Amino acid sequence: MRRDIGLCVVLALAAGCLPDYPVDRLNRGSTAGDDVGSDGAPTATPPVPASGVPPEFGPTVTLADAPPPLSGGTLAVARDGFTVVAADPDRDRVYVLDHRTPSSLRTIALLPHDEPGRVVIDESNRAYVSLRSGGAVVTIDLATATVLARRDVCSAPRGIAYDDAEHVVHVACAGGELVTLPAGTGAELRRRVLRRDLRDVVVVPGAIVVSLFRSAKTLRIMQDGSVSDERGIDQSGLAGDPRVAWRMISVPAENAATQLDDDGEAVLMAAQSVPSESAPPPQTAPPYYVPVEPDPCAGTGPSPLVFDRGEAIRIPDAVLPVDLAANAHRIAIVAAGNGHTPSMAQLVFVPRVAQVAPQYSCYAGEPMVVQGAQLTSVAFLGAGDTVVALSREPAALLVIDGARKTEIARIALAVESREDTGHAIFHANSGAGVACASCHAEGRDDGHSWRSVDLGPRRTPSLLGTLKGTAPYHWNGEAADMKALMQMTFESRMHGPVLAGDRIAATASWLSALKGLPAAKPSDPAAADRGKTIFEGAGGCATCHGGAMHTSNATVDVHTGGAFQVPSLVGVAWRAPYLHDGRMGSIRALLEASHGGVALSAQQVADVNAYVETF
Repeated sequence: MRRDIGLCVVLALAAGCLPDYPVDRLNRGSTAGDDVGSDGAPTATPPVPASGVPPEFGPTVTLADAPPPLSGGTLAVARDGFTVVAADPDRDRVYVLDHRTPSSLRTIALLPHDEPGRVVIDESNRAYVSLRSGGAVVTIDLATATVLARRDVCSAPRGIAYDDAEHVVHVACAGGELVTLPAGTGAELRRRVLRRDLRDVVVVPGAIVVSLFRSAKTLRIMQDGSVSDERGIDQSGLAGDPRVAWRMISVPAENAATQLDDDGEAVLMAAQSVPSESAPPPQTAPPYYVPVEPDPCAGTGPSPLVFDRGEAIRIPDAVLPVDLAANAHRIAIVAAGNGHTPSMAQLVFVPRVAQVAPQYSCYAGEPMVVQGAQLTSVAFLGAGDTVVALSREPAALLVIDGARKTEIARIALAVESREDTGHAIFHANSGAGVACASCHAEGRDDGHSWRSVDLGPRRTPSLLGTLKGTAPYHWNGEAADMKALMQMTFESRMHGPVLAGDRIAATASWLSALKGLPAAKPSDPAAADRGKTIFEGAGGCATCHGGAMHTSNATVDVHTGGAFQVPSLVGVAWRAPYLHDGRMGSIRALLEASHGGVALSAQQVADVNAYVETF
């Protein structure tokens, strides 16, 4: 029997996001663009990888109202094959138009910071849009371009799917809720609580499949509400572990006679891959995240992988695969990280059944360079090769002939710019095939502990609501400020271009504007109250984790292997595993291990756990 994930697109980050190499520590205090040798003398800057070129950012711009992190996948095509619905999270709008007639464009304004995300369309010509920060789903009548209903669903709605058979809408929430609504309008029908970090949801015969964002796993929910299984991506041919499931979609099989699985459905996922945590550290210490290879497919360099019927194909240079679309014979992948590198492809087309050999070979796909746009979403117009792609900046809809890799039309959707230099730097391919958002997807973390030669494993930290006022940075507290942090990471380890002071300030401004994920309400308020008393009193937790940011900003040895920065606990329940090396799988496990030298009873552990999960 075929797995639910019939095909997968994976961005393999290779050595990406490794903690400080020796050269990083030596590099502190050197002049911009110089490295320091073992004798302390400046040496030549390492060469730019042969397969990459640096991004271009233009004049520095810092928006007072910072744009949200990239999420992708905000585009849908109605069943007539012509009507396009595009959600614009940067401008809090939804656009409806017939792509053949640009004058048909109609704009629906939503509330400020609703951040519209995923879109689905039913057979009655109604669109449903999840509002990532608005906590709701809006129903839009496409004939009149009016909002029929706005229904609250959860604090962080993410994926959305329409069930043709049941005439209902399923909404997957990051907080773990799976909410079912009636088509059109009306109160919710069902609410199931699965686990945190739900991402996308699709309907397959007899079941619902939801994806988990950071782990890139899927849960299959049967009609009776039970979870039949949890599945990871088939790792055949993948040198690493899947992480960060940017997008999951359901597509039909190639034809009625040739099905991808027993249900006649394939679930496709665009994700990323990281080195296995069980793998030994690299034998040498390169001065930046990714190896400099003349052949971008050599070794374990960062590349997407496509899985289809046991065929795993490495596709070089596609950074941040935030969306994908497919019809019966073709896949289109958006590489949003290349949006600030004019010479690099933002769209890559791949056949549904790969015709390359041998297995696990390198395949460049069919890349398409798009000028003057920053693509975030893509959708096919029916069974042919024509696709529509959404650009966030400028706001535009591109109609593209996928077979010829040519742009047919470009339709402006809005005139105001949402370009922000900090946002651009965070999401841009540095020139070495990796972006800040590769490890910190949506400002979060990949749940991975990266390994280095001399420091051992270091856990990727979340950036959501945890940076402002928490310097110094890095687990060892080695980066005194944002300038040092950007020099060590973006410039040195990611081998990006040297950033002038105004660009570093713009990056700091954008990162500081990132808000934490919604705080959870305690399932047992009395336990949380008891936990607060212990946390602030006998447990001694507030000694290090006090204040609004829940950190003292100190570097402290609490007997976990050395002295490390006290991490902010803002949003701590969202980012297991814990400690600098990710050795603790849960908050409860950390507390049970007498973290900080304080032993708690089983009841106290449960109470403190209930309290900190509300941060």
